[in-house]
Amino acid sequence: PPPPPPPPPPKPKPAAPAVDATTKLVPQYDTVTSTESLYKNTPQSALKYSKDPVKITDPILVIAGPDKGRTGVVLGKEADTAIIKLSSKEIKVIDLAKIAKQAN
Repeated sequence: PPPPPPPPPPKPKPAAPAVDATTKLVPQYDTVTSTESLYKNTPQSALKYSKDPVKITDPILVIAGPDKGRTGVVLGKEADTAIIKLSSKEIKVIDLAKIAKQAN
């Protein structure tokens, strides 16, 4: 008689979901598509931010443009731009002149 067939291979375990390493760096708020109308007439002196230059992983405040008033974190920097992750989980490339380090 022929030998019995080998047992079927075990089913592979499902892959673990990908973990976003930047989630802990960004405060979680409700998504706001644009804050421009909320901050359009707000003077810069009303926004609380540091004059220190931003570094990677610093919490930031957008101080100009359609995302003015939104918060996030710096993921990367180049000469005149920064890659930021906003609290709404959007990732954007923005001019360094339009962001500032959040005040403590």
